[in-house]
Amino acid sequence: MTRPVNDVTGALFLVVAATLWGCWSIVFRSAEALSVAPLPASSETAVVFMTVLVAMGPLAVVARRRQRRQLATGAVGMRLPARSRRDWSLLLALGVTDAVNALCFFQAMQQTTVAIAVLCHYLTPVLVAVWSPLVLGERRRVSTLVALVVALSGLVLLLQPWVGLSAGDVAGAGLASLSAVFYAATVFIGKGLSGRFNPFEVTAWSKLTSVPVLVVAALLMSDGLAVEARPLLALVAGGVVCGALPALLFYAGLQRLQASQASVLTLVEPLVAVMVGVTVWGEPLNALGMLGGALVLLGAVIIARVGASSSSSV
Repeated sequence: MTRPVNDVTGALFLVVAATLWGCWSIVFRSAEALSVAPLPASSETAVVFMTVLVAMGPLAVVARRRQRRQLATGAVGMRLPARSRRDWSLLLALGVTDAVNALCFFQAMQQTTVAIAVLCHYLTPVLVAVWSPLVLGERRRVSTLVALVVALSGLVLLLQPWVGLSAGDVAGAGLASLSAVFYAATVFIGKGLSGRFNPFEVTAWSKLTSVPVLVVAALLMSDGLAVEARPLLALVAGGVVCGALPALLFYAGLQRLQASQASVLTLVEPLVAVMVGVTVWGEPLNALGMLGGALVLLGAVIIARVGASSSSSV
């Protein structure tokens, strides 16, 4: 088994990436505060994805050229993997699921608290584990059922329906949970693309379908895509700092760590997001809600540990 290149550096990259992802609420709520007119989540998401496409596109081209040079100077007869129509179709489908995932998640943050939105969204690892036997033919594990029960119990404690949820909380929780479903779909599609595209290409070229989907959504869900100058600058800056930059750090970290280790470190994201919601936005989170959030994350940790034990036994 190959030892990671640099555990500390890889871990640092992933922690910084997850921390930046946890600050999305600062980007969107700051842009909304700067806007005179109401700023729909669909317009915000479209601007952010356009920014990521513009920022990551050149890097994707450079990464592809580097792969060609490395293979040209390497073993004789080695070639980049051919890309079929199916590969490109999967990549474009990835853009659609990613767009719906982001739109639902960012809309959820407008409807409810950051804690409810981000922790419902973080049902994704558990959903992936539950569906893997059906989608990928992986064997069923008792630990997956345990993780599902733990995470759903945590969700109930987080939402506390017995105290009376507002309509916004119900809508936000539903949208965030739906985003988790589409995020899980991106994971499965991404597995199908493994080895066909480098990470920069996946991030950039999938946006070729994400952006049109989000533009259409903005046109249908609001009066148009027009965003005022100041909130536009805030969203573009956020797209770079919380979108493109952490994506680069994340993929750099993955080269130095096992995927199972990375999945645990990315749990920094919901922790930071909840802290931002409580400290920056003054959102309430009682002890029971904190326990519920911890159980949701525990479900993700159980899944990550199962992944780690599986990879070490191979």
